[in-house]
Amino acid sequence: MLKKGFYFFAVLGLVIFAEINSYAGFNDVGIGARNLSMGKSVVAICDDLDTIYWNPAGLSELGEITGMSFSYAGLYGVSKAKMNSLCVTQPDIYFLGGNLGLLYLAEDVVAKIADEYKKSNVTETTIGLSYGRGLTFKKDYPFSLSAGGNFKLLKVENTLDEHRGYAIDIGVLMKPKYRVKELKDVKVALMLRNILASNVNDPSFGFKFGLAAKLNKSFTLGKIKAEDILWTLGVSNEDDESFKFQFGKEVVFNKKFPFRVGFYGSKIALGLGYQNEDWQVDYAFASYKPGNTHMISAKVKY
Repeated sequence: MLKKGFYFFAVLGLVIFAEINSYAGFNDVGIGARNLSMGKSVVAICDDLDTIYWNPAGLSELGEITGMSFSYAGLYGVSKAKMNSLCVTQPDIYFLGGNLGLLYLAEDVVAKIADEYKKSNVTETTIGLSYGRGLTFKKDYPFSLSAGGNFKLLKVENTLDEHRGYAIDIGVLMKPKYRVKELKDVKVALMLRNILASNVNDPSFGFKFGLAAKLNKSFTLGKIKAEDILWTLGVSNEDDESFKFQFGKEVVFNKKFPFRVGFYGSKIALGLGYQNEDWQVDYAFASYKPGNTHMISAKVKY
């Protein structure tokens, strides 16, 4: 356990050092091909390493899992516009229990220039330190509750100057203790992004609300078995102007091959992957405005 803690803080130091020349986004496409391909309706899933970004309350669901996730995307069909991210999780063995997370997100800013979307000369950086844990109450309630937060350092820069600041994310996750037999798991979540932002060029405040339900059933077609059927619903106001309704579905075939589909408003997304107990790779295609985005991601547990 101490060795894993060393890895976590070693990566923390490397990411802070890398911030000098990094590029990112505050109102961004999101991280993780799994999440993108499910229409970004994933705030309540909270069962993998990317929960650091989508809802830090979900860190409490990871238990003793220590690992890293990486994502890379070509953005909106725009030449040379890209996104990359890194998430690291570590059980908190030093302070209050719960789980710690580290988020690094780098994304080129795309702008409409002369009626054409192009990579602008503006770049942004986000580095976040995350914490999440389950809450305990003296009274026995019919649900369990977890909470978490991200403290994010932000930087916006172009060829002439740069601006720095910070923002905070707060997430809550609720799981009913009693459920119908047809459902293996049910979760409800709320995420507030970029609250208490300071000293940086207008990081957009927004919220995400979501529901996730995993069905307690499977079906078989020949040698193919479909199980772990997951449905997600969400609504968000990420740009502080309009509401987006989201939908996602994931089905895992033969325990190793997940297939996903999602809608973000009227835009469709698709994805697939390969997974085992220790690592996972995923691909996503999303037709989100202003153009098509392709993302690959990988996760490893150690």
